[in-house]
Amino acid sequence: MPSSDPTSLLAVLFVTNSSSGTNLVFHYPPRPELVARSFTRSRSSSTTSSSTSSTSDEGDASDSDNGVTRSDRKTVRSRASQSFTPSPLEDPGNVGAPATPLGNQTNVKQLYKQPWDTVLGFDSYLLADLLSPQSVMCDTKFELSVDELIFLGHPCHVRPDGTWSRKKHKKKGKPETIHEEQSDDEKKVGGLLMFHLVFVMNSLVTTNETETRAAVSDMYDHIVTKMTSALKFEQARCGYVARESEKIMSLREKATSTETSYSDLWQQIVRASNLAATMASIFDSIAAHSVAHINVNSAIDLCLQIPLVTYSPHLPVDPDSYSINAPLLTTSTLALTFHGSIQDHLDVEESVDPLITPHFGLLLLDEPQKILQDLPPADSNSVLAQFVKNVKPTQSFLQVATGMGVPVRDVVVLAGHLCRWRRGRVVVPLHPRNTYVVSPTADMRKLAAHIPLFKRLFPTLPSLPYLLALFSGKPRPYSTFIPTRDHRGVYLEVLTWLVRENWVCELKNFVWVKVGAEVKRAVRELMRRAAREAKEAKNKSEAAEAEVADGVEVESTEKVDDGVEKKEQKEKVEADAPETKAPSEATDSDSDEEDLEDLQDSIIPDPARATSLERAWLEHIASTKPPEIAALFDRIVKYFNGKHAVEKVALREGITRREVRRVLGGMEGDMVVVMHW
Repeated sequence: MPSSDPTSLLAVLFVTNSSSGTNLVFHYPPRPELVARSFTRSRSSSTTSSSTSSTSDEGDASDSDNGVTRSDRKTVRSRASQSFTPSPLEDPGNVGAPATPLGNQTNVKQLYKQPWDTVLGFDSYLLADLLSPQSVMCDTKFELSVDELIFLGHPCHVRPDGTWSRKKHKKKGKPETIHEEQSDDEKKVGGLLMFHLVFVMNSLVTTNETETRAAVSDMYDHIVTKMTSALKFEQARCGYVARESEKIMSLREKATSTETSYSDLWQQIVRASNLAATMASIFDSIAAHSVAHINVNSAIDLCLQIPLVTYSPHLPVDPDSYSINAPLLTTSTLALTFHGSIQDHLDVEESVDPLITPHFGLLLLDEPQKILQDLPPADSNSVLAQFVKNVKPTQSFLQVATGMGVPVRDVVVLAGHLCRWRRGRVVVPLHPRNTYVVSPTADMRKLAAHIPLFKRLFPTLPSLPYLLALFSGKPRPYSTFIPTRDHRGVYLEVLTWLVRENWVCELKNFVWVKVGAEVKRAVRELMRRAAREAKEAKNKSEAAEAEVADGVEVESTEKVDDGVEKKEQKEKVEADAPETKAPSEATDSDSDEEDLEDLQDSIIPDPARATSLERAWLEHIASTKPPEIAALFDRIVKYFNGKHAVEKVALREGITRREVRRVLGGMEGDMVVVMHW
């Protein structure tokens, strides 16, 4: 499932604080809707009132229970349980009834209520006050929880010197600003003191508090901070935010004196204001699980998205949680090599997904022509365009790099870009000899719509339900589905389409080395025999030394007596040695329980980190096989730990699939094989 559920996004708000006060300048969509099951309030059609009850103790407890870790950035987080009875929303396009002011305050702007003065059931002026923190709480993470709503943002406040950016000093001591100096007119446009882009999320989309915190964190890291940085940059450069805010407020005030409907007004604002269009684009894209391509003030291009976690070790409990049609495969996360990450092997300076290794391939999620059309004209002959034209899901990145004549690290980086843009997905290269089954996360609700589509794409082949029925039977290589060699190409195209649409996935083999009782008994006997031979050799050496010592003429009687005494002691120790030493030889004294425990069948968890005894077992197993099989076994046994698919061994070791099958076939009785997707 996605790292955070974008459907929890309810609205995007833009709040400013200027010399004229706080304002909720714009919000999108025009009428944000709350999830019915997660938001209930008492409504009154005759009165309008507001009351606030803050429970700081509850807020502190919730912070500790949520397990939120503090980062380098200071986090401002307010937890309050609040109850409001907002005014009813009037008919769009008509002037509403007078609004009740907050407390004893009087506000001329609230005398007549407009449709945009109520957002998410709250009065907009109240939200503007809540979302306008003081300067000491700005330029850091802002998170406010009100009932089931989470208001998330990063407010920016003007600096004490009236600028929006810090000054940077040259090495020689001459001051230099990061951005262009603002003129006095630009600094005073609207008297802007603070702006705040706020994303409103529903905390009850999931009942799991950990998932809620992850969704908030992803939204802040990937959307809020990047967009806010762009706005602050343009405000510091040319007063963009203040100018756009004034434009939106002018359109709203103009609409109060005309018969412009609420919906038409919001469409006019989106067309006239770059800031409003940007907010609308972000909301529509994030809510649709897609990438937001935006241009801020015709100066900054951004691609904003919440990254999707396309692979998971567990099947989701809720089928709707994988409705994005992403494959949730446990075996695809095992791409790291034995000696470090991909950055260590390829010297890739850019951050690359550890899933992308030279032995994996790329499956394009769109047709190459469609991807090339979306590229700028200047990039039509670039390395990226050539990569899109040449990449095939049946080839590894290493093979693609060899064919293109470029370094493999460049191919890996290009594949990473396409994956981040959601134009590709990393897969094990497709092959007819691989085994494929119906994906456990296939969305069967799409079957009815995909049947005619499949028929239109592959009119001469069997129907989609018929093929899925074949994949649902006893697992067998895909090559057995192909009638003749002439059909190989079209059937590979079918396989590519089925994998892309998550109808099928590869069924892989995982192997452990099994050590039987016979192997353990044989190794024990060999070790005991070696111990006895070593013991006998040592005794013979000591006896020879004693004979040489007896033949030497002794000059004094004391020395002779001393030598005799030492010899007698040594002979006594040697006579007692078989009873007190070499416990490995005392087979008669071993208990039956020990034999049963030691000689049971077992597996070697990790041959690459085997103990001395486990290495002895592996050597004995290899010694009973033909020399060519034993040599291959010693080479690839490190992969037989249940974590590496056998199908990837040939790619990693540069050997053929036939050689891997020979090893598995020749050691059939010494292997435990498990098939898993």
